[in-house]
Amino acid sequence: NVLVEKRVQEKDKEVRELQQQLIETKSEIRKMELQVEMKVRLVKETSAKFAKLENELEKANQHVLQLRKEKDDKVTESKRLKEMLEQARDELLSMQDKLRGQ
Repeated sequence: NVLVEKRVQEKDKEVRELQQQLIETKSEIRKMELQVEMKVRLVKETSAKFAKLENELEKANQHVLQLRKEKDDKVTESKRLKEMLEQARDELLSMQDKLRGQ
């Protein structure tokens, strides 16, 4: 009977140790789950920031293209005005020559 009582006490002790290990393991698992949740949240936030930056970059690229077009239009207009000015100057010089010739 004493032997049986001793075995029961040993088994109780083993059960308590196993229960404690189970509690510690569950605690570790919960900590790992929290770390995973934080990392998932971080990835989602980073992805959202990246998407926002991509959108801003696309808008900036569109703006650059618009500015280039405006610059090209102004260069074209400037060339056209320069040609008109040269033509008017030539006509003016031609009129002056005709006036001197009279």
